[in-house]
Amino acid sequence: MNLQDNDESDMICESQNQKGSVLVADGDNHISNKFSAVTDRMGYDVAVSNNGEEALDLLLKRSFDIVFTALKMPGTFGNCEVCGEEISINRLKARPVTTNCIACKNKMEAMEKAAGV
Repeated sequence: MNLQDNDESDMICESQNQKGSVLVADGDNHISNKFSAVTDRMGYDVAVSNNGEEALDLLLKRSFDIVFTALKMPGTFGNCEVCGEEISINRLKARPVTTNCIACKNKMEAMEKAAGV
């Protein structure tokens, strides 16, 4: 959705005399700074994170109306909890909240099947 096309949301925020809140989470400072500058000029309250751990901390501390995020960035996102290898972009698209790469997930399922679980 284009933020400029969202007149209804802007009217609600203006009529309540409150700004909407935005989290910009991206490992590339250039990108996060651009998103932050644009949304700030539009009147939103902007928080910026440059890594996954910081973004998670911010999300746990407060709620946001809009979140702009990269699929992969420094921090906890994108690495398998079992082997530490990078989780493929195709796996993240299929399961955005996965914590295991497909190889480890397949191994776990095979062990569970062998154990009768």
